[in-house]
Parts: sequence; structure tokens; C-alpha cells
Amino acid sequence: MTVFRRYQATGPEWKLDVDETFRERVHAILSASFPTFMYFSNYDRMDGAVQFEHLQELKASGQIKQDDYSGKRLFSEFLEYAGVPLEDILNVTYETFNARLQAASNNITDQILEYWTQNPYLEVRVDVRSSKPGDKSPFNSGTIGRARIYNQLHRVDTPFSERSAGFVWFFSFLVKFAQVKAQENPSSSWMSSLIIAWQGATRSPALFR
Repeated sequence: MTVFRRYQATGPEWKLDVDETFRERVHAILSASFPTFMYFSNYDRMDGAVQFEHLQELKASGQIKQDDYSGKRLFSEFLEYAGVPLEDILNVTYETFNARLQAASNNITDQILEYWTQNPYLEVRVDVRSSKPGDKSPFNSGTIGRARIYNQLHRVDTPFSERSAGFVWFFSFLVKFAQVKAQENPSSSWMSSLIIAWQGATRSPALFR
């Protein structure tokens, strides 16, 4: 294996050309240990309701990656975390995807309650059903997914979007963090996620590893 190909003089400076094979080999060896970097800002919050047909269009066109659609992208990532990718919503039975969504909701709820001590009676629920003609656009057509927060103490639920900004942000962060962890290299012997979460209240970054 040739490590160094040649030295090239470019004016008064010297340039070292590294053999591409060597470069690729080094990258292959080190990439397994590289941490996953993720920045999560105060503005990254999951939408409380989405229309799945529109979500499919955004994914197909690649627009879902744009910042303007970060809330919808997080909802889509929650579905993937639940084991029900957007593409499967209309192709599996209601009981199948509802059970998966409930399991994922319970998991996220447990994580939230581990840190969110202000109210231990909250429970995350996700409802998927056909639209109602009388609802506001774009939720008056197609298939609609809604996230709701159920209060076990008062036995009432409220739309996800009507919860406090802090709660909505923290839930959204946990969804993203779960996705990052699921995509980690399983061969890595140490936790390789390095996340910078920008906290809106203090305007200061928090690091998670």
C-alpha cells in the first residue's frame, strides 16, 4: 500500500498528496468511533397534528428536510421510532399501528416523567383517524395524526400544541434523541452521541453525551 504519492511544489509552499486508498482506509477505521453531532434548538418542536398525505408529499420531494418543516419532520421521526413509518400507515390495520404508537408513546412518557417532575400525571397519546369535513384546512381531508396529552389526575386530554413551550420542546428533543440513538453504530463500545441542545429559557447550550 502506497502511503505517500509525491511531493508537489506550489510556489514557496509544499503540498503533500496522500494516496486515496490510504485516506479511505483511515476513514473506515476511525469512522466507527466518530461521535454523532446533533444541534437541537429552541425552535425545533414537533407539530401537534399532521396530514399524512401532505407529509408523504414533503418526504417524496425532499422538502421535509427544510427548516420550515422541522415540526412535521419530527412527527415523521416519531412514527419511525414507533415502528410505523409514514409509508406503512395506510397499509397496516388500525389495531397494528395503534398498538405500536401506544408502545412508543408509553416509552416516551416514561422518559419524560423521569426528568419532567412538574406534573407526574401526564401521558402522551397519538391518535390517527380520517379527517372531518368541518375541521380547519389542511385537516379537513385525508388521514390525520394528532398528538395529545392526557392528564391522569383530572382525566382530561389537551392538544399537544397547547402544552407549555418547555414541555413541547422537551418531548420533541426526546423523540429526536431516540432516533439518533437508534441509528448509532452498534459496534461502538461507547456512547457516541454528542448533542448540543439550545435551551430557550437560558439561551445557553447544554451538552448531552
